[in-house]
Amino acid sequence: MGMTTDCKHKTDKKNVLSLFSGCGGMDLGFEGDFNVPVSCVNEKIHPDWIKERNGQFVKLQPTNFNIVFANDIMDIAKTA
Repeated sequence: MGMTTDCKHKTDKKNVLSLFSGCGGMDLGFEGDFNVPVSCVNEKIHPDWIKERNGQFVKLQPTNFNIVFANDIMDIAKTA
Protein backbone atom coordinates (compact mmCIF):
# COMPACT_ATOMS: atom_id res chain seq x y z
CA MET A 1 0.00 0.00 0.00
CA GLY A 2 1.43 3.35 -0.99
CA MET A 3 0.73 6.74 0.52
CA THR A 4 -1.77 8.80 -1.43
CA THR A 5 -0.79 12.27 -2.55
CA ASP A 6 -3.56 13.71 -0.32
CA CYS A 7 -1.53 12.79 2.79
CA LYS A 8 1.80 14.12 1.53
CA HIS A 9 3.04 17.41 2.99
CA LYS A 10 3.62 20.21 0.52
CA THR A 11 7.08 20.73 1.99
CA ASP A 12 8.10 17.11 1.35
CA LYS A 13 9.43 16.89 4.90
CA LYS A 14 9.85 13.47 6.45
CA ASN A 15 7.53 12.93 9.41
CA VAL A 16 9.17 11.60 12.57
CA LEU A 17 7.66 9.85 15.58
CA SER A 18 9.64 10.50 18.77
CA LEU A 19 9.37 7.88 21.52
CA PHE A 20 11.12 8.26 24.88
CA SER A 21 11.42 11.98 24.16
CA GLY A 22 12.78 13.16 27.51
CA CYS A 23 13.71 16.85 27.35
CA GLY A 24 13.34 16.92 23.56
CA GLY A 25 16.98 17.57 22.66
CA MET A 26 17.03 14.92 19.97
CA ASP A 27 13.73 16.24 18.60
CA LEU A 28 15.24 19.72 18.29
CA GLY A 29 18.19 18.24 16.45
CA PHE A 30 15.90 16.55 13.96
CA GLU A 31 13.97 19.73 13.17
CA GLY A 32 16.81 22.27 13.34
CA ASP A 33 15.95 26.01 13.23
CA PHE A 34 17.23 26.74 16.77
CA ASN A 35 20.06 28.72 18.35
CA VAL A 36 23.35 27.24 19.57
CA PRO A 37 26.67 28.78 20.64
CA VAL A 38 28.81 29.46 17.58
CA SER A 39 31.51 27.24 19.10
CA CYS A 40 29.19 24.21 18.65
CA VAL A 41 29.35 24.38 14.85
CA ASN A 42 32.50 23.48 12.93
CA GLU A 43 32.12 25.99 10.11
CA LYS A 44 35.03 24.49 8.17
CA ILE A 45 33.10 21.25 7.79
CA HIS A 46 29.48 22.50 7.84
CA PRO A 47 29.27 26.17 6.77
CA ASP A 48 25.83 25.50 5.27
CA TRP A 49 24.34 24.65 8.69
CA ILE A 50 24.18 28.32 9.74
CA LYS A 51 21.03 30.25 8.90
CA GLU A 52 21.85 33.50 10.75
CA ARG A 53 24.27 34.93 13.32
CA ASN A 54 23.55 36.74 16.56
CA GLY A 55 26.73 37.58 18.47
CA GLN A 56 28.09 34.41 20.06
CA PHE A 57 25.14 32.36 18.82
CA VAL A 58 24.04 31.05 15.43
CA LYS A 59 20.65 29.87 14.29
CA LEU A 60 20.82 26.53 12.51
CA GLN A 61 19.07 25.85 9.22
CA PRO A 62 15.78 23.95 9.39
CA THR A 63 16.06 20.31 8.39
CA ASN A 64 13.92 18.04 6.25
CA PHE A 65 12.24 16.43 9.29
CA ASN A 66 8.96 17.21 11.05
CA ILE A 67 8.19 15.85 14.55
CA VAL A 68 4.52 14.86 14.36
CA PHE A 69 4.29 13.02 17.70
CA ALA A 70 6.42 12.86 20.84
CA ASN A 71 5.91 10.65 23.87
CA ASP A 72 7.61 9.77 27.15
CA ILE A 73 6.66 7.61 30.14
CA MET A 74 7.72 10.25 32.68
CA ASP A 75 5.07 12.88 33.43
CA ILE A 76 7.64 15.68 33.86
CA ALA A 77 8.94 15.06 30.33
CA LYS A 78 5.39 15.35 28.97
CA THR A 79 4.69 18.70 30.62
CA ALA A 80 8.07 20.43 30.35
